[in-house]
Order: sequence, then structure tokens, then C-alpha cells
Amino acid sequence: METSRDWYVGFNFDRRTAEPLLSSLASTMVLDLSQSGDPSTRELVNLWMREASRNSLGSDLSVYRFAELVFMQMLRVEIENNRLQGVIGALGDPNLGEVLANIHRAPGADHTVAEMAATAGMSESAFTLRFKKRVGMTSGQYVKHWRMQAAARALVDSSAGMFEIANSVGYQSEVAFRKAFSAHFDIALGAFRRRNAQT
Repeated sequence: METSRDWYVGFNFDRRTAEPLLSSLASTMVLDLSQSGDPSTRELVNLWMREASRNSLGSDLSVYRFAELVFMQMLRVEIENNRLQGVIGALGDPNLGEVLANIHRAPGADHTVAEMAATAGMSESAFTLRFKKRVGMTSGQYVKHWRMQAAARALVDSSAGMFEIANSVGYQSEVAFRKAFSAHFDIALGAFRRRNAQT
């Protein structure tokens, strides 16, 4: 016989590697199913609630996976309705969305202002002003920031060597990479990997 149970689903983020994405989020967001134009959103939430009401094998894992999907759908709705600021909001910007996607996809690429402005279909000066206004930092600062986030993930999630990781995020010199990483996270690169490997 199935019995109901209480659920609390949360997400843990390491602020050093999740910023400035976290600062883009409002302190409270509400997914209003009556205002969502995507019928799959209601279907997703219904599936989530149905799974949460069960005590079947694998229900625990399923509930948390559904929570991630619902959270992603909530972000989509917020972006589509232009209710988010910062990086996440800028992902929905018709001029900046593709530029940011390119940075996220290939952090090690050059990403010059001229190339990014061309992708955005804007002059360099107009692009520079719009990027800073929407994202909260210059395009150069954001590229460097994202490279450090990608490097941090690679250090934790892979066994790649330092030089390989440095190259993957656009650094030809391991020394320069180590200095940039330490300055960004205020911790030595090797110490960062060791500490996170233990958690």
C-alpha cells in the first residue's frame, strides 16, 4: 500500500564556481502553471508530483531528477519573460545569447571583442556597452571568469593534467594558468583539486 511522505528538495552550489550565475537569480521564483504557455511544463510537474506520492523502487532518485528538470523549466520561463538579470537573463538576449553560448561551449577560444560583436550583429562599441549592462562585467572579464569555472570543473571531474586543462581553457603556459587560477579562487590550483577530491 502506498503512503504519502513529505519531501524537501534542495540544490547545493559552491559559490566560488557558480557565480555570477547564482547572483542572476531572484531570491524567490514562482512557476505559475496557469501562465506557462508550454503544456509540457504542467505535464512535467504532474509527473513529478505523481512520483513523489509513490514509495516505489527508485522514487527517491526520480524525484530529485524531476526537481532538476522543473528547475530548468522555471529558468526557461523566467528567461522567456525577461525577468532575470545578469548572465542567465542575457542568455535570452537576442544579441548576446549566441555570444554567451559560444563562450560556454568553447572557453579556450580567442573570443575577441571584434568576433563577439560580429556574432551579436553589433558594432564593437555598442556590443561592449550592452554586454557590460546586461551581464554586469566586460566581455573580457566574463571570458576569463568562465575559463576559470571550466578549469575548476575539469580539476574536480577529470584526471586531466594541469597543462591539458590549461590548454583547454585558452592558456598556453601552465605557469600563467596557475597564477590566474590562484588569483581568481584565492587558492593554489593543486590545493583546490586535492580539497575537492576529498569531498
